[in-house]
Amino acid sequence: PKEASGPSPTVLAERYALLDTRVIEELDHFEGYDPDRPQDSLYLRKHVPLLRASDSSATARKAWVYLYNRALGDALRVDGGDWRAHLLKRKESASPPTFP
Repeated sequence: PKEASGPSPTVLAERYALLDTRVIEELDHFEGYDPDRPQDSLYLRKHVPLLRASDSSATARKAWVYLYNRALGDALRVDGGDWRAHLLKRKESASPPTFP
């Protein structure tokens, strides 16, 4: 797997409980993860510890996450790890279209 150098960033996420564990196979397919060939997968599925929103101490709870498995190239880091806030900020700073 290709991992970024330096400390692991904190990422804000939404957590869902799966009522049917077979759904994980569909998610794997959607994310391009092949458990038999992880080195060739677009994303890797990892079981990672969760942090509480109120502090930075790790809890005993874990969640499955998908990690991008390619070189990041010139990709920009999302400040604060909040994708939704990042998209909102981009939308607010976008210039409205101009018409001739």
